Amino acid sequence: MRIKGRAQLEKVIGTQHNFWLPALLGGIVFVSGCYAVRLSAAIGAHERDQQTAQVLSTQAAEIERRLSYTLTSTYILAQEIMRAGGRFDKFDEYADSVLQMIPGIANLQLAPKGVIEQIYPLEGNEKAIGHKILQDDARLDEALLAIKSKGLTLAGPFELIQGGVGVIGRQPVFLKVDGTEHFWGFTSALILLEDLVKDLGLQTASESNTHFQLGRNHPGSGKQEIFAGNTSPDFKAHHTINIVVPNGTWFLRAQKQDVGISFSDWMGFLLTLVATLLTFALSNRLIREPARLRKLVAEKTTDLHHIAHHDSLTQLPNRRGFMELLETCIEKANTNQRPLTLMLIDLDLFKEVNDTLGHHMGDLLLQTVAQRLKDCSYKQLALSRWGGDEFIAVLPYDIESPECQQAVECIRKQLAQPLLLAEKEITVSASIGMSGLSDENNDAATLIRSADLAMYETKRTTPGGYTRYSVDIQMREERKLTLKQLLKSAITNNELQLFYQPLVCTKSGNIKKAEALIRWNSPQLGMVHPGELIPVAEDSGLIQEIGDWVFEQATLQVQKWRQTYHPEFQISINVSPTQFRSEDIAKRWTSRLTEIELDTNSILLEITETMILDNSEQTNKQINHLTGAGFQLALDDFGTGYSSLSHLKMLDLSYLKIDRTFIKNLPHSTDDQTLCQAIIAIAKQMQLEVVAEGIESDEQRELLTSLGTEYLQGYLFAKPISADEFEALLDRPSNNVYPLIAKSQ
Repeated sequence: MRIKGRAQLEKVIGTQHNFWLPALLGGIVFVSGCYAVRLSAAIGAHERDQQTAQVLSTQAAEIERRLSYTLTSTYILAQEIMRAGGRFDKFDEYADSVLQMIPGIANLQLAPKGVIEQIYPLEGNEKAIGHKILQDDARLDEALLAIKSKGLTLAGPFELIQGGVGVIGRQPVFLKVDGTEHFWGFTSALILLEDLVKDLGLQTASESNTHFQLGRNHPGSGKQEIFAGNTSPDFKAHHTINIVVPNGTWFLRAQKQDVGISFSDWMGFLLTLVATLLTFALSNRLIREPARLRKLVAEKTTDLHHIAHHDSLTQLPNRRGFMELLETCIEKANTNQRPLTLMLIDLDLFKEVNDTLGHHMGDLLLQTVAQRLKDCSYKQLALSRWGGDEFIAVLPYDIESPECQQAVECIRKQLAQPLLLAEKEITVSASIGMSGLSDENNDAATLIRSADLAMYETKRTTPGGYTRYSVDIQMREERKLTLKQLLKSAITNNELQLFYQPLVCTKSGNIKKAEALIRWNSPQLGMVHPGELIPVAEDSGLIQEIGDWVFEQATLQVQKWRQTYHPEFQISINVSPTQFRSEDIAKRWTSRLTEIELDTNSILLEITETMILDNSEQTNKQINHLTGAGFQLALDDFGTGYSSLSHLKMLDLSYLKIDRTFIKNLPHSTDDQTLCQAIIAIAKQMQLEVVAEGIESDEQRELLTSLGTEYLQGYLFAKPISADEFEALLDRPSNNVYPLIAKSQ
């Protein structure tokens, strides 16, 4: 009896011992799985939140850009009225040309003395004729503000007399009579709210559990007004972007709806539960049946090896798995003296599909592309998803062979077949780079690097095409590296030089301004073009040092020319975005000018339009520092970046430079001529002087002079030349370039 009882006790103890270890392992798997599911859900939610914020910012920028662009029409009409002394006999004809040039405007209006007398197009807007703006309580405050500020204002949105809801940009016009300005009336542009927001995709966004609101805080009452989107009082904004408009601010908001636990999360929890039960069962069997479980572990290890070496989305070998395959292929090719070509395939515009249709559609696109690449008829030694939207293939062909060409054509043909995603027909293309096995490219790392260089060359020159790796591509990359290394000693070795191009006064033909342009004469490489120099300086972190050198050389030169030629001579220098972000640039440069007793207006700082588009606090602060120190600013390449006119009016600028892209087709391009005329009109309204660059013909000179441009710059007068050659221009009698031009013609 005592023996039997002991045996039963040992059996119970053994059973308990066999139970707690599987339970512990199962608990670890369950906790780890739940944590992984929640972490994955949190990461997904964060990514979707970032996408929403990006979409919101893009849509707000588009609204601001459209308003700025369309309201330019009021400046153009106001300029024409001032030129005609208050008469506008051909308003319909001129307004029609403006509407064709600047889309998005519902109609243009003239309101002498505040009474609407002319509208184009008139059809459908007849009820607005005769409307007295200055007697309309709903319009009076905004109209008086426009008159008081002498600047563009934006009224609305509000119900229109002729029906519909819209906003009106109203520009006051003042005429000078006997030296005194008199209020003439208003030029106005009507923009229908429906037209302004129809392309924002608010409805589509709402269907994806993201709700938007477009509105403003009323400037008088402070009450919120919602123009478009979700008008529910329960709306809670997760993201808000302000949109700067004339005499006010709109806002664009987004609310991401909480959809609770998603289907994928439920599936994750379910799989975790299944894995927990399997872990418990398998560990229990491991204890009870070691041999059988060891076999099962071996099988699972094989599965894990497959997972570790294959992409879970496309089931193609991943980077790790492909490297093993590639090294094997190279070894066999070298042993058997067979050709081998590596092909790197990068999908074009894949990011746009992800951003517009969602990541799940992007995943479907990648799966489809992977299957189509596998279905290509050419022979593949290995095919892999290299990462992101890149695929890589190994072919048993010479890189110059017809078979390689056929492989490229097969890929193009397969990808050209349309794919239906979210009820939208999508067609993709790919940029391909190829490298072949050779004495130089004889290992996996070199082959991949060479194919990568060739692929980026394709993206740079012929997106959607293909490029075979060549020594020229390698040499360009090596040249960039060489430039970075040599540039570090270029300043101390006095290899940099400033050239100068004159800015000719249109009224006198005289030269009292010049633009300083950097040149690098390297002893090893010869003359390096600025198009190579500046990007390398930016990449290598030397742009600040080089910029300070340019400033110092320009100050010495302008000091000499002020003493020798003209006491108000001015040299302009270009300021890069990296330089502009330096907080102490105004202090350093002002100190330099004080040291040599030179006025700050002797140096004109040229900044690009893209540098001010972000309207950031840091940008505005830097501009205030520079202008507060006495520097004059010129906005270069105006017209290429869709600047907000309301933003420009807040900046203390002195000059606008019309980009050469708008000059080169003059006088033959009427569109460019109209655009130049509009830019000059805007500059006059902002009391800025205009510089037109890229002047190469006398016809261009005469046209831009007649339009009111103050300064001209271009090869018609002189190419960028050294300081000694520039002084030879200044030494001519009367310092006038026009006789020299006539003589050359």
